[in-house]
Amino acid sequence: MKKFGLTVAFLMVVMLVTAAGFTLALGRTCPRNAVKADATAQPVRVEDAAWLTRTLNLTPEQQTAVQALEAEYRQALTGQCAAHCTARAGMREVLFAPDPDGAKTRSLLDTMGQAQRANELAMIEHIRKVHKLLTPDQQRVYENAVTECLCTECPTGMHECGTQNEARPKAGASTRHGK
Repeated sequence: MKKFGLTVAFLMVVMLVTAAGFTLALGRTCPRNAVKADATAQPVRVEDAAWLTRTLNLTPEQQTAVQALEAEYRQALTGQCAAHCTARAGMREVLFAPDPDGAKTRSLLDTMGQAQRANELAMIEHIRKVHKLLTPDQQRVYENAVTECLCTECPTGMHECGTQNEARPKAGASTRHGK
């Protein structure tokens, strides 16, 4: 029974981490810029053609190309989102079953993981394609935005990205993992 409880706890953590990563990838919002002093300001989304146009002062040709890349990227996410959400919905049956099916659990987790992997690969491909369209000055600005938004934050907020150091919440803030 203790092993069952640990298995369920592990599965719930895996689902949370996968969902957090997938959610961030779908709406790749930079956590550092998500809350701005101006309540009408939109969060930074490094795949967003409108944000790229404003921030990088894109030429009309670049704007057209970036808009096409954004549409292509969104299309790639659509199928992965459906697969991920279907598997997640199926996980409910497994989590609360009196006698959970380990093979079904692993299959659902594999489906979720494959969707997450495909999503991350699509994001990387999109970033590289956009980067190739830019001038050297625009590339530097874009690289900084991508680095700031995607490479410096753990999607779950549990630790500092790239380390195992526990994340330090701001004074008075609660963390996502209940500390």
